[in-house]
Amino acid sequence: MQKNFRLTKSSDFADIRKHGKAWSNEDLTLIVKSSNLGMEPISRFGFIVSKKVGNAVVRNRCKRHMRESIKQFAIRKGYDLVFIARPSISNKNHEEIINSMHKLLYSAKLVKC
Repeated sequence: MQKNFRLTKSSDFADIRKHGKAWSNEDLTLIVKSSNLGMEPISRFGFIVSKKVGNAVVRNRCKRHMRESIKQFAIRKGYDLVFIARPSISNKNHEEIINSMHKLLYSAKLVKC
């Protein structure tokens, strides 16, 4: 994922968590906030996987699956999205993570079908 599509600053994450709207399911929490970037609208993504999920190997595997899964969807532009993994995600395979993300994005009306 290119750098301009990533959320990198902790202040960005804090702002989205404070002012964003959240949706949850058993594996993930999605927090969405409209982006106020002055240039052309793009959507930026951030992924949070806490130590409750597992050791570093498991956490990095979850982040890799989420980053790869987000490429599957045509997401509306102009939003900042943060995905927070829950401990149950460590037992899921790639297809289950894709389905879980799709349900959240559909609930948030950020993707069609």
